[in-house]
Amino acid sequence: MMKFFVKGQRIEITEREVIASGQIAFVTLKFTFDCSWKNLHKVVQFSQCDETYNRVLGVDGLSCLLPSELHPGMVKMSIFGYDTDSDTTIRATTVPVTLHIRPSGFDGESCNVPPTPDLYAQLLAEIKKIISESGNGINGKDGENGLSAYELAVQNGFTGTLTKWLESLKGTNGKDGINGKDGINGTNGVDGKNGTDGKNGLSAYEIALKNGFVGTESEWLDSLKGENGTELDPSKYVTQTALIYMQDSLKRDISAQQEQIDGLSEKCHTHNNQSALDEITAEKIEKWDNAPEYVDNQIKNFKTEIHGNLHQHKNLAVLDSITAESVSEWNNCVEKLSGVEIILAKIVEVEV
Repeated sequence: MMKFFVKGQRIEITEREVIASGQIAFVTLKFTFDCSWKNLHKVVQFSQCDETYNRVLGVDGLSCLLPSELHPGMVKMSIFGYDTDSDTTIRATTVPVTLHIRPSGFDGESCNVPPTPDLYAQLLAEIKKIISESGNGINGKDGENGLSAYELAVQNGFTGTLTKWLESLKGTNGKDGINGKDGINGTNGVDGKNGTDGKNGLSAYEIALKNGFVGTESEWLDSLKGENGTELDPSKYVTQTALIYMQDSLKRDISAQQEQIDGLSEKCHTHNNQSALDEITAEKIEKWDNAPEYVDNQIKNFKTEIHGNLHQHKNLAVLDSITAESVSEWNNCVEKLSGVEIILAKIVEVEV
């Protein structure tokens, strides 16, 4: 419980209590008012973030519970009151009191506490309470028309239209309640009545007639019989054993061919002078094979010829001194002396 003393337009805290979020709806706030608040209809207002919640105390009420919608954090609390016998608001608190709500250490499901009724619903409940407590007295004179709740709110400082005021009275949606237990399984329903027998269907022969067959039922049955098949000659077909043998034999042949292909793959190579190699023939190879013998014979013949022409000169030194220039000069002299023989012959003839 927390206790407050309301003096004029101030609220003083006279007794504090630590408020945990798990017990908000069970914390009682008790108020003591000075004489200036006597006969005033009082409403406690709580503001947190952008939300506002109201608790109606009425004229004689002195306590209320914290709204269940409040959550951990700071909460501003103020009180306003108005005279029920006049059209003007008499008192309103000017300085709010700050309450601190701390997080609860309880991790379980929160209690299913109903949301705080809006101000209009609380006022109606207060009016019904007053009427029920007053009993059935003599009807009094009609009182003066009182101010509406909206008009009272405007007099207490509210700024805005009636629509905005009505929207400000709506509280936030409460938390979803815990799901209820599953209901008991219902009893089995009554068995349905047996259906009527269906019409007899057409026979296969009747369906064939509808689809164009012409003839008796015996003829239709005969038309269903196929021609006799020829007798199977097993010798014309390969047995399963033969197929398996052929398959194994084929696998072995393929394996042997693969080994040969692998061996050839290792020996495969290329030549940059393939065109020159392609011109080599067996005849050329035969000539090349006989070339050493041919060369040997030529060398032998050359040696024989040289040996046969061997001789010696006693005037070897003179011969070695003959040059090409000497031979050329001699040839020139011979040409110059070529006519001398004729002249000498004529001279000889004359002398004879």
